[in-house]
Amino acid sequence: MNWSDKQSYILTGGGRLESLYLDFQINELPHYHKVKGDTWEAAEKWKRNSTDKNSALCIAGVWNRALFVGGFKHSDATEETVFNFQTKMAFI
Repeated sequence: MNWSDKQSYILTGGGRLESLYLDFQINELPHYHKVKGDTWEAAEKWKRNSTDKNSALCIAGVWNRALFVGGFKHSDATEETVFNFQTKMAFI
């Protein structure tokens, strides 16, 4: 299982959460822009289209994720180094 698939599996509890959310667009899924390789382009587009030009992408929080658990799988700091960034518009 590759990194993105494992993260998705953990996030959805082994796919259980997906059964509850049926009305969504593919670009609303976790890691959509990471997999496409256009995260920076998407961020620039959000910034250009924002009505708040001064703080559209200001970082509201950053933290290290030492443990991620779900669907009887996990990833932790011994396997990978993960930092999450929270902005007003996106969770990266």
